[in-house]
Amino acid sequence: MTQFVTDDATIAACPTTRNLTASPGTRPITRTRFEGKRTTPKARERVWTLVRDNRRIDAELLNQGEAGVEVQFILNGELARSWRFPSRAGALGEADAQRARLLSAGWTAPD
Repeated sequence: MTQFVTDDATIAACPTTRNLTASPGTRPITRTRFEGKRTTPKARERVWTLVRDNRRIDAELLNQGEAGVEVQFILNGELARSWRFPSRAGALGEADAQRARLLSAGWTAPD
């Protein structure tokens, strides 16, 4: 299982696309520039939202078609971590595991 960082210093310094470690059987997502090409925005599915000390983390699923399903963790509106899985079930499993870890670290569901 991947561990999601929960301490203030690590979150503040968290890179968005480099030095990411993924769960076994997954691969980290790296962003590539597609100059001159237009892409169609894909619909996002919010799985959960947690808050703590005026910070917010959202878990969202993004269907990438044949490439699989990407789970993204958005911290205060910016991409913090992202992994792609071959199936929706795998992406949901990772989101659920991260939610459980964050809840045990003091994060809560918003009111």
